[in-house]
Amino acid sequence: MLPLQTEAQSVAATKSLAWTLAQLSPPPGDTSVAAEGWRLVRTPGPDKTDVVSIMRTADIMQSDAEFAGIMIRCRPKSGLQIAFAVITPFHPRSKPKITVGFNRSDMQFQADVIPPGSLIALPNEAEVLAKGIWQSAKELTVDIESEGAKIHGAVSLANLSAAVSQLQANCP
Repeated sequence: MLPLQTEAQSVAATKSLAWTLAQLSPPPGDTSVAAEGWRLVRTPGPDKTDVVSIMRTADIMQSDAEFAGIMIRCRPKSGLQIAFAVITPFHPRSKPKITVGFNRSDMQFQADVIPPGSLIALPNEAEVLAKGIWQSAKELTVDIESEGAKIHGAVSLANLSAAVSQLQANCP
């Protein structure tokens, strides 16, 4: 459970929610199905090039209301960035601890918060998981902990292999 918020924090959370929903629900014409359950999304980047990503929403029956889903997006030089979308933003300087579970094993990471705070990115080394072992897993569980707050989520990984292939084919 997250602590009570001040009015300013509540306004910031509302703006962050709007941004998160915009990321997960892009305008028509900017999204397509990468693979069943995954959306391929193009959004304008800060340097006037498209940011291409695949997204999948959380399993709402197994996730806290604060957990929105997973985003895997292209990075320069053929890399992938894995991030989890949350509803209430984290402070941009916080370093949440992430525990991901798959195939009866857990891995822990120190994550970075992507401003404005609604995306929590795994370190670059984690991309091998999306390109490898996660493709044989059915589900990913996620626990995000920072400053006394804890968010739990679950995301189906069905069709991840096809979605990652489609993403890589569309990376700039």
